[in-house]
Amino acid sequence: MGIDWRSHLEMSARKSLRILNSLQYYKNIWPSYIKLHIFRIYIRPIMEHSACLAFYWMNNKTTDKLKKQYSQISSIDYNEIKSYHEVTKQGMEWIVNSNKTSISSCLLGLPTSLTRLYCLALKLQRHMAKMDVNNPLYIAFNTPYNGITFSCMSLTYKFFKWKELFTSFKYFGPTIADKLSSYNKHIENVDKIVTNVIHNEISKQKMGNCILPFSRVAKIKISQLSSNSKVISTDQCIFIRNNDIRNYAIAWRLNSLFLRKKCSICGKEFNRSHINNCNFINKQPFNRIIKKQDIYNFKNDKIKYKNTLPKTYNILDSLLNHQNYYIFGKFIKEMKEDFENIE
Repeated sequence: MGIDWRSHLEMSARKSLRILNSLQYYKNIWPSYIKLHIFRIYIRPIMEHSACLAFYWMNNKTTDKLKKQYSQISSIDYNEIKSYHEVTKQGMEWIVNSNKTSISSCLLGLPTSLTRLYCLALKLQRHMAKMDVNNPLYIAFNTPYNGITFSCMSLTYKFFKWKELFTSFKYFGPTIADKLSSYNKHIENVDKIVTNVIHNEISKQKMGNCILPFSRVAKIKISQLSSNSKVISTDQCIFIRNNDIRNYAIAWRLNSLFLRKKCSICGKEFNRSHINNCNFINKQPFNRIIKKQDIYNFKNDKIKYKNTLPKTYNILDSLLNHQNYYIFGKFIKEMKEDFENIE
C-alpha cells in the first residue's frame, strides 16, 4: 500500500496547530521576534513533513488559478490544504496580533500558504536533480520512457511532468525569458527563483513596497543594496527592543494604528494618507521632532524608489525604514496625545 500524502500533510499540520493553540496564552507576553523564531524553528517544520509534495497531488482546479498572471490569492480555495493554511494564517496572527494575513506576510517575510508550497516544490526539483545515480530513488524519478502509461491524475504522472513547475505558474514570477532557459539552468537558479517568487507576492501589496530593501534583515551590507534589490526577509522593526515602540511600529505597518480616530488637523477620520495630505511634518509639534536628515532621507526614498513606492508612503514609513525608532516613537507619542485631546 502507498502513502496517502494528502492525509499525512493534514495530520502534520494539525500537530502544529495544536502546539500553536497551546501557546495562545503567550500571545501578548512574548515579543514578536520571540514568537517569530518559535514559529520558524519549532512549529512550521512539523507541519511541513511531505509539504514539498503538495503541488503534485493538489487538484488542478486549485493550482490552475496560479497559472494566470493576474489571479488573486484571496480567490483561491484552500480546502485541500485546510489545516496547513490554518497554521500559516493563525501563526502570523499569533506573531503580530493581526488577522491581516497578506500584510503580515509582507512584514514577516513569511510567504502565504500556496506560495510556500510552490517554493518547497521547486526546492524538491533541485534535490531530485542532484540525487546520486546510485540512489534507488534516482531510477524512480529519472527512468526513461519505457512504454508505461500512468493516469494523468496519479502522483507518479505529475512527478514525470515536474519540469512544468518552472514554466507554467505565471502568477509566481517566471517570465517568457525564463521559459527559454534549460532545465539545468533552472535547477542552478532555484534559490534566485524562490526569491523572485516570494518578492513577486510581496510587491503586490502596497505595504510590501513601503518596506524598503534596506529595512529588512539582509545578509549583505546596506551600501550594496540597490533600488532593484529583492530582499524578502523580515522587517527589522519586528526586532525593536522597546516594547511600546515595537508595538506601534508593527501596528503602523499593518495599517491599524489610530484606526477610526479623528485627525487633529483636518478633523476627518484618520488614515495613512493624512500624514502627507495634512502635511504633518510642517505642523507643530511634529516640525520640532523631525530633523533635517529625516526629511532628506524621506525625499531621497521617494526619488530612489519612485517606480515602486505608493503615494501613501510617508515620513513614518521612512523613519522605520531608516531605523530611526527614537524619532518614530516621539512622533507617535505626539499623535497619540493629539487624538486623546480631541476625544
